[in-house]
Amino acid sequence: MIVFPGDRRASATTAMAMASLACILPRAALAQNASSVPVYHITRAESALQTRRVKLIEWGFDQSTPAGLRSSLSAMEKTPFDGVVLAAYGLDSNGKPLDLAWKCWSKEPFTRDQFSAAVRDLKAVHSNRLTDNFLRINVTPGDVDWFDDAGWSSICSKAAIASWLCSEGGLKGIMFDTEEYDAKHRIFYYQEQPGHEHKAFEAFRDQARKRGREFGAALCSVKADPTILFTYADAYHVLLENAPPPWSALGLLPAFIDGMLEGAPATAHFVDALEEAYGAKDSATLAKLKQGVKDGRKMSAIPSVYSSRMTAGFGLWIDKPLPGGAWNPATPASNYFQPEPFGIALREALKQSDGYVWIYSEKINWWTGAGISDAYIQAIQQAKASH
Repeated sequence: MIVFPGDRRASATTAMAMASLACILPRAALAQNASSVPVYHITRAESALQTRRVKLIEWGFDQSTPAGLRSSLSAMEKTPFDGVVLAAYGLDSNGKPLDLAWKCWSKEPFTRDQFSAAVRDLKAVHSNRLTDNFLRINVTPGDVDWFDDAGWSSICSKAAIASWLCSEGGLKGIMFDTEEYDAKHRIFYYQEQPGHEHKAFEAFRDQARKRGREFGAALCSVKADPTILFTYADAYHVLLENAPPPWSALGLLPAFIDGMLEGAPATAHFVDALEEAYGAKDSATLAKLKQGVKDGRKMSAIPSVYSSRMTAGFGLWIDKPLPGGAWNPATPASNYFQPEPFGIALREALKQSDGYVWIYSEKINWWTGAGISDAYIQAIQQAKASH
């Protein structure tokens, strides 16, 4: 969900940040946690899906790191997923953690050497099951002016580091979280940009497109064929936003994406991963959402390029809460998604997706097996096996 002042997800931002930091654990601790993961029985039909085009990705508050993946690989390979989303941390000269995901869109400079340990950990990971792992990048803090050349040089240098991490570490690509978590810096909202009183929307739109070209080129500067998943992209305007771009919370995003499409080589792959699908339960809703991706071409200045390159995926929030409710896998009748309906939704998402479905969670830790029950696991496995 897009964060506006007072939005419930604003408070969740802190929790997500803490969850990310919690992933910087000693490897011994991660290995110890992994010992409690339940054994999932992978069927022959599910194993065959590893060669299929549609992949199932795990991402949530349990987000781990390259070190965590290395330490807990065997445990994560027993889950129903084909890949995970990771956060890359480096270290400065004082041993202070550097969070690439939450600091990419900032003026703070990073270097490759600071992330050398992350590369070593990724190179040590060898898995025939977790074939599609992604590196997270946010647009938070987003405190860089669109017209700040030095600031954008820093952003693009970190995007190049991300490209290097993906190439050296064998990652599939980028989970690009375009949600504006910091209400003070809604970078795609024209009405809140510094200098908007003196520059027309069109000036910012053109500048966002220019920065998109730079950013897209940087993301592909080392790994030329990344898959880039967007939590929100042009479909947002078709499905959720009624305001015209100058008044839309994400009004500058379509221009930025146009630039990325122009700056990235033809070998890069783009996916509107549709966070809007979080609560979808039926095929008709998913079909409408996918149509929203196609209709997103209306927001693009290069609609033919957009149509030829932007594909559709789906995000499902398995432990999505009911109003005033709490996630309880042991008593699923009280949950928004019960096992069977979630399995149905997942099966339809896998059927309609152009390549990726991701399961989001906040109360589940797939690395340790906490917060999930066999009924939900079986529903996921059966959904995958049906395709």
